[in-house]
Amino acid sequence: MRRPNRVRSLRTLLACAVAVVLNVAAAHAAPSGDPTIVQTDKGAIQGTLNGGMRVFLGIPFAAPPVGPLRFSAPKPATAWNGVREATQAASMCPQAGTATQNTTEDCLYLNVWAPVGASKAPVYVFLYGGGFIQGNAAAYDGSLLASSGKIVVVTLNYRTGIFGFLANSALANGGSATGNYGIEDQQAALHWVQRNIGNFGGEPRNVTLGGESAGAISTCANLAATQSAGTFVRAIVESGPCAVPLPTVSAVEAKHAAIPAQLGCTGSGAELAACLRSPSLTVQKILAVQQALARGTFTPSIEGDDIPVQPRTYLARIPLLLGGNFLEAGYTVLPKPPGSAAEYQAALQRDYGDQAAAIAAQYPYAKYPNGGMALATVETSSAPTQSISVCGDVTSWRLTRASGGAPIYAYEFNDPNASGVNGVPGPVHTAELPYLFPGGDNSGAAKAPSPASKALSTIMLGYWTNYIKNGNPNGPGLPDWPYYNLITDVQQLVPNAVAPGTDVNAEHKCPFWNSLGRSL
Repeated sequence: MRRPNRVRSLRTLLACAVAVVLNVAAAHAAPSGDPTIVQTDKGAIQGTLNGGMRVFLGIPFAAPPVGPLRFSAPKPATAWNGVREATQAASMCPQAGTATQNTTEDCLYLNVWAPVGASKAPVYVFLYGGGFIQGNAAAYDGSLLASSGKIVVVTLNYRTGIFGFLANSALANGGSATGNYGIEDQQAALHWVQRNIGNFGGEPRNVTLGGESAGAISTCANLAATQSAGTFVRAIVESGPCAVPLPTVSAVEAKHAAIPAQLGCTGSGAELAACLRSPSLTVQKILAVQQALARGTFTPSIEGDDIPVQPRTYLARIPLLLGGNFLEAGYTVLPKPPGSAAEYQAALQRDYGDQAAAIAAQYPYAKYPNGGMALATVETSSAPTQSISVCGDVTSWRLTRASGGAPIYAYEFNDPNASGVNGVPGPVHTAELPYLFPGGDNSGAAKAPSPASKALSTIMLGYWTNYIKNGNPNGPGLPDWPYYNLITDVQQLVPNAVAPGTDVNAEHKCPFWNSLGRSL
């Protein structure tokens, strides 16, 4: 008599288990026929429809990096039941010095723009700039790129500043990787793309990674990063040349050695790590300490087990589209320019030390309309830190050509009617972004773009999307863009005059800078 009861009980349990599985599957399944609902590996999401574009904002690609996950590699996001709303961008990661300072560490989210009906479309993953201390994926509207080229565009948040790059052996969890949490966030998003982008109509085997400034340097870092292998097939590097060497993890640890004490944390090992991850160490306190630190304190590092070698050693491994802006340094120099020849000389002395006299002879004050243009021209050619400079671009082009292998497409953006950060006029740092992203980085032109600038934007969109599709920017109706082989194979992105032919190496006096020992 007991056996039938046991069988009945087992059947009942099995039926319940099946019901649970079916209910979970139903909760995770996206209803068919609605283009705004897409299934991800963690659950279904619902975005919005804008014309022929599907927009999904605020999709979690990793767990919130809070508590014990602060100063750690990102962990998988938690699955959810039902359909999650994806109609609002998430908060930017904590950062100081912004108009609306964010204090929530729950920030690892991404955004997707996908044309309706897309199938196996090329994918572009874009990383924001901001000097590794700030940046916000929500500032970049991917709709223009996505609709112009029928591609899928992804933007993402990654940790910056102390939260993203504090290097200390106590945080290394027994390995040699520490301080590259922001890069690991980018990798987590790239792996999310590999798992999920097909459901948005994208092709995971045709992903281009790109970025501007710190995002460009990050893109270069991902060329050599162990966990990024196989997640993208080509790259776009805007104003962050891959030839610029990154510091070693030991050098960054030494630079950051005093920061834990400034945060009120002492000791070593597990004790120090616990203090740094303690809820009592608030975001506000961390940002207050960060704001007092010099710009350039935070950067990716190499020779850990995450980024073992310099990115420049990976040039020519995959196709690259790489370049910068004609007056990069104008964004910092022009707002507070030297007002006289004496102030110009003092600025050179401050930035270049005993090389100032030789530089002044090559770039005489009287040659320029004002001290701002003089100093901006100098620092654009070879920045004091060398991190973002045209001569760094030239070295990146040269090394790629010398290495053979995959091609590199070189450019220089030079629209005199453009404007960059905070409306600084000219082809300065960030000035190309609004030509690709409407109001890119919230630093679009203070004035309406001229018809010639609009036409240049259309050409640039064609180049970028063609390259994202197949690794070659050329296409019908566009001025021919040769890959970099000759020294003059640098596409000048100038209104009404898009063409190669300029010797950028000579234009920016790179042989002179090399003679000072400032070659990369």
